[in-house]
Amino acid sequence: MLKKIILFMFALTQMIAANLAVSYKVSVGGSELPGTFSREDMRRCGIISCAAVEEIARGDSAPAEYRAVRQISFRGADGDRAALCDALITSAPGVARCCEIYVGDTDCGTVADPAEFQNQASPVFRGITYRPVYTYEGDGNDYAAVCSAVKEQIKLT
Repeated sequence: MLKKIILFMFALTQMIAANLAVSYKVSVGGSELPGTFSREDMRRCGIISCAAVEEIARGDSAPAEYRAVRQISFRGADGDRAALCDALITSAPGVARCCEIYVGDTDCGTVADPAEFQNQASPVFRGITYRPVYTYEGDGNDYAAVCSAVKEQIKLT
């Protein structure tokens, strides 16, 4: 009977150990991202964000260091890898997140804040698409030029 109890405890321990997952809570620039990430997710996002920052930033720049705290749980990594990449890319000095304005498939320009563009564009435009993009800091955002390009494209359609 003692042998069966010991074997049962061993089997139970093995089952629990097989279902445990190591994941990491990640914070970038002091703000913690929701969810947990695997070591492979963090490695891939680091490579992707470094490559993106090299392409975007003017001069030497790199994403901010992230802080990872290990946690062991029965749930696997469930964090949003796109959010981790976004946090790493925007944490780099010299990189800014902007919004590209499209009317149909025509690119009308880039603005820093689509809400400010909407406030400057007095009439309500229909058929406008906003797509987030990354650009270098100091990239000129000419709201008047974007508004006139949007008005011109709306006239053409």
